[in-house]
Amino acid sequence: MTCHLVITGDSHLAAISQGAEILDECTTLLSFLPLGGGHLAPQQFFRVDPATRRVEITIDGWSPVAFPVASADGGLLTDALYVVSLPCNTSRFLRDYDWTTYVPWQFKNSPDEIPLSDAIIEKIICSDAATAVAFVAQLKAVGLDTCVVEAPRYFAHAAHVRSMRPEVCTYLSARFLTFVRDRLHRCGIPVVEQPESTIGPDGSTLPRYRHPSPEDEHHASAEYGALMLERVLSFARTALHDVR
Repeated sequence: MTCHLVITGDSHLAAISQGAEILDECTTLLSFLPLGGGHLAPQQFFRVDPATRRVEITIDGWSPVAFPVASADGGLLTDALYVVSLPCNTSRFLRDYDWTTYVPWQFKNSPDEIPLSDAIIEKIICSDAATAVAFVAQLKAVGLDTCVVEAPRYFAHAAHVRSMRPEVCTYLSARFLTFVRDRLHRCGIPVVEQPESTIGPDGSTLPRYRHPSPEDEHHASAEYGALMLERVLSFARTALHDVR
């Protein structure tokens, strides 16, 4: 069976889309549907239309699309695999909080540092990722084959990362991903994880996969996108569909 892949979500889709050009994949099997910037992901950005059972994007600033998306023949693309880049994105969590003043309790080593309990850190993670997880779960609930693709992990050259103690950053990134993967797995949603070959010993994405723009500190390159897309296609072939 031939399957259509609809790859949707945040700005990390750009690298995967560019990677598709490197792989020269058949574009009739791949549709890229960017929603918008990931900064809006913690907000309530979707609703379910009870009449049509479609999941609608409702937040200003994102594309006003509905899932399942329309097919070329005017119907709905209900037999596609919907691949979502949104929940497994550590960028906001690492960037938008003061992890120099506040640290996980086990990493406190200075009187100036304020320790945070496991429960508080879990609450912060949940506030960031809960709506994105609920969105993907709702896609599954309306009958769509769905999986999540991880965003690239942090880059060590990023300013917010360099301001943190390395061991704190490594711990927080791993804690976030473990928490979110667990919530997704509880919903029966598979996660296509970042290729191990792109991850350094400290848990960061290797510098060779940086975005070519010096100003961009958290997006990856087309080379990375090609590796990630290969993982998505492999998952689709072995776990859900036969993609040719």
